[in-house]
Amino acid sequence: MPSLNGLVSKLDTFAYSLSRRIGIADRSLLFGCDTTTIANLPYVLPSGQEFCMLRQDQCGSLRECNPEFRLADFQSLDGTRFRCYTVRKDGRTVAYAWLGSGDIPALHNCNGHEWTGLPIYLDQETAYLFSVYVTSSSRGQRLYQVLASGIASTILGDGIRRIILTTDIRNSSSIKAVQRMGFELYGRTSFSAFSGWKRARYEVSASFLPSKLGKYVGDC
Repeated sequence: MPSLNGLVSKLDTFAYSLSRRIGIADRSLLFGCDTTTIANLPYVLPSGQEFCMLRQDQCGSLRECNPEFRLADFQSLDGTRFRCYTVRKDGRTVAYAWLGSGDIPALHNCNGHEWTGLPIYLDQETAYLFSVYVTSSSRGQRLYQVLASGIASTILGDGIRRIILTTDIRNSSSIKAVQRMGFELYGRTSFSAFSGWKRARYEVSASFLPSKLGKYVGDC
């Protein structure tokens, strides 16, 4: 039986969840969309909220939004290639997203275990949207779309023609959100490891070129 998103079946998600219980696994979807399309999405901030970009030395404030935010993982990022954008309400961060260009480290396309890290090598006209987070009290306000549209608008003059992202196949709310925004499926990747047995698959369409995927850390 197909899921609500039409991209994965309930059997797929059940098998994946079981795989994560007994071993190490990742099942991800790769999406992409033209930057202009995203920039032209309705950009309506709820009353009293503002969209802004954080300086690198301000990123510690993301902990007030997400207590599990690991600042050390982001401090090493090149501030000219990686930027953080936020939605703030009454002086507090309620949502954030990161945008990167060039070579994306496996750490920042990882699904909970080092082996599931998958590096991405982007061409000069492509940017990577990642680590999107919205506080539970602010969900349902389409802040993911607000962030994506705001970010796309700020980079239109930088020669960035498309934005790509990855998402876990079980994250139905995220999948529906990116489909609603106009993102198209570029590919699927998977990695499994059980008691010394490993298997990885990389199914990526020509639409993703000239950008490239690396290999899962556990597959190297």
